[in-house]
This record gives sequence, structure tokens and C-alpha cells, in this order.
Amino acid sequence: MNLREVLRKTMNVQDVVYDFMSSYFRNLLPGRMGEDTIPFMLLADESSGDYFEAIGYFYRPGTRGVTVFETHFFRIEDVHEKEGTITISLLIPLDVDGEITTSVCEVYKLKKTKCCLTLCLNKFCGIQFVDPRLVTRNLPVVEPKW
Repeated sequence: MNLREVLRKTMNVQDVVYDFMSSYFRNLLPGRMGEDTIPFMLLADESSGDYFEAIGYFYRPGTRGVTVFETHFFRIEDVHEKEGTITISLLIPLDVDGEITTSVCEVYKLKKTKCCLTLCLNKFCGIQFVDPRLVTRNLPVVEPKW
């Protein structure tokens, strides 16, 4: 199975899960809504084992500033069969404190964005899936002892 087929099947599973959860279990499982993302990393260079990295940005609510982030984590949005390209959205990697992290080892949660890229599939040689629970995982609440 080639990378295009894997990504197309991943996109289909995301769509089915979202449709199923929103159509049938909306009232029964409100805490489970949003589980429509199967995060992954793309292997860019087989010889070095490097993963593709993208840069995105977003506006923080209530501020005029733009926050820039780097990520290795993505969500498939579309597979363009004829062009041999894919559209992916960037996922923000957050550490246990809710801060953006650049270290793959420190990722505690992944946050969806509207930042998208269209990429040629022939630039990639593999895919590494990541636990989907990272997208719906809540950050820990640390309350003062006193």
C-alpha cells in the first residue's frame, strides 16, 4: 500500500468517525466530540530519518499579536489523486504546561488549527501515526496546596 492510499483511508476514517459521533451520539457522548483527527508525522528523508516540519501561525484571542509555531504533527484534510498532492492542517504541539513545544518528546497535547498546506506526495517516503487521544486530551489542572 502506498502513502497516498494510507492517507486517503485515514481521511475516510476521520470522516466516518465524525459523522457517526455527531449523527448518533451527540447527546450521549458530548465529551467525546471532536475525535475526528488521526494525527501523524511525515517521514521526509528515509536515509536520515528526518520528519517533515512546517511553520504556522495563529492569532491569540484578545491580543493583536501573532504566535508562530513549528510542528511535525498534521491532520489529513484532502487527497488530490490527479495532482498527486495532499492538503494537511497543522497541529500545535503543547507541553504539559500548555506552552508550545518544539521537542517531540515533550508533546502532551495537540491542538487543531486552520493552517493548511498542500504538498506533493513524492517528497515523502513514510508516515508515523500518533495517538489520537493527544488531540482531545485535557491539560492537567494544578491547584495550589494552600
